[in-house]
Amino acid sequence: MEKTAQKIKTLRESLNITQEQLANFIWIWRVTLANLESWKRALKSKEMEKILEFFELTPEDFWEAYVEDAVSIKKDENYVLKNLVLYISERLSMKENFWETLLNKLLYFSDFDYYERHGNSITWKKYHKLPYWPVPDKIKNILEEMHNDWLISLSKTKFFWKTQTKILPLISHDKNFLENVEVEKDCLSPIEIINSVLDRFGSWTANAVSDWSHWDTPYKATKNIWDEISLWLSFYRTKAYATNPNNL
Repeated sequence: MEKTAQKIKTLRESLNITQEQLANFIWIWRVTLANLESWKRALKSKEMEKILEFFELTPEDFWEAYVEDAVSIKKDENYVLKNLVLYISERLSMKENFWETLLNKLLYFSDFDYYERHGNSITWKKYHKLPYWPVPDKIKNILEEMHNDWLISLSKTKFFWKTQTKILPLISHDKNFLENVEVEKDCLSPIEIINSVLDRFGSWTANAVSDWSHWDTPYKATKNIWDEISLWLSFYRTKAYATNPNNL
């Protein structure tokens, strides 16, 4: 995080703020801040949030520093999902309607539309039925991990009476993240399915997509809140929701 640390130090000195003053606001020791600014200690996301609050800045103000400091994505069990989050965020992050709640629904339709056509999932993540929308398993933990690893920036914003989480990508997705996703012959590729979902719902509000998802067979047929939504239910979609020509 060398570039980010340098920017914090330069910003502090340009405003004649002492290390002690800034450290007191962040609730860390002065020597800890000195180590942060000299890149001897990693900067935690909570500390960065306090720094942004102190200087009345947004994550976007640190965009260039974030990008230069960003690391690559580890190829773990969440590799495809993390890249899909980045891909969607790259396309939609500048839209006013793009919040974490909309992201959850776009992930759901991407996975279930693909399963309907191929009998395979893109991310192979479990989805659960929540009162207002379907969500991927442990998505909040995954997004927080991406935030801590400097892959995305999460910032909470008041939107009317609700607090919404804005997602900003800090690095580009891996161009080959879908290479191991199975594709049936003569069927749409994963990226084509994803793009069709973004084209359909990218301009919708989160509430509108939420209302639409409630009448989709997989969500509707899942009995209890928090139950897992079975992917195979996508084969029983009604005509309004079916994307596979064989199901229309």
